[in-house]
Amino acid sequence: MLEDAAYEQTGVGLKPGDWLFLLTDGIAEAQDEEGRLFGFTRVEWLLREGATAVALAEAAQQHGQTDDITAICIETQAVGAPARLSA
Repeated sequence: MLEDAAYEQTGVGLKPGDWLFLLTDGIAEAQDEEGRLFGFTRVEWLLREGATAVALAEAAQQHGQTDDITAICIETQAVGAPARLSA
């Protein structure tokens, strides 16, 4: 981190029930023994199939991930709705 670094900011509008996944390139760029990437297509497919952040990170590790991984899932809920935790 640099003291005078400038970071771009953006906003995302989410409705109750929407999901937002944040992940680093260590997931999509995981490579198997033959150099094949895990890839964004596979990431998207797993997310559409309901994969959690943990499941996504584990799939990349099984594929051959060696870079750092960050996978965060944010689910919006209606005000007053009980929080739901998942692994």
